[in-house]
Amino acid sequence: MFNFTKKIKLLILFLTISISNIYALGKYKNESYNTFLNSDSTVESTDSLTPQIWVDNFPSYPICSDIQDNSEKFTCVSTEIKNQILNNFIIPESELKKAKSVLIILSFVIDTEGNPRNFKIVKGINSKLDKETLRAAKFIKPMIPGTNLNQPTSVLFTIPIRITIK
Repeated sequence: MFNFTKKIKLLILFLTISISNIYALGKYKNESYNTFLNSDSTVESTDSLTPQIWVDNFPSYPICSDIQDNSEKFTCVSTEIKNQILNNFIIPESELKKAKSVLIILSFVIDTEGNPRNFKIVKGINSKLDKETLRAAKFIKPMIPGTNLNQPTSVLFTIPIRITIK
């Protein structure tokens, strides 16, 4: 029974992440946010400090800033972030003896000034690898903040990190 419950929770987690990433990747890029605001729906303005998952312009690094498509920009930014984390990741000595490949899902916010903050492990492996992921994530460089309606806004970012221990 426990395994079935655990599988259901993991499925819900992955569905949530998938839905989050659909918005973050801009899969609905043909429908601009302004079109959504002009629809018959009642939409209250959001505080720029409240992290968003769907924005007009995704946060980026200078190397990615010329990319107009949010899904391509997300891929570029994700690659840069993963490289920064992995370049600063030190595999704990107790884990070196275990050859494996693990997936850790990290969540954080890019604030209105482009600074990464509020790091959290969404799906971890064990406390040592989780702590090291959080430590290495603190080396993520500031970026150009995301915008919504031409205003800087905080953006919730969820990223899978694959760590291979050889």
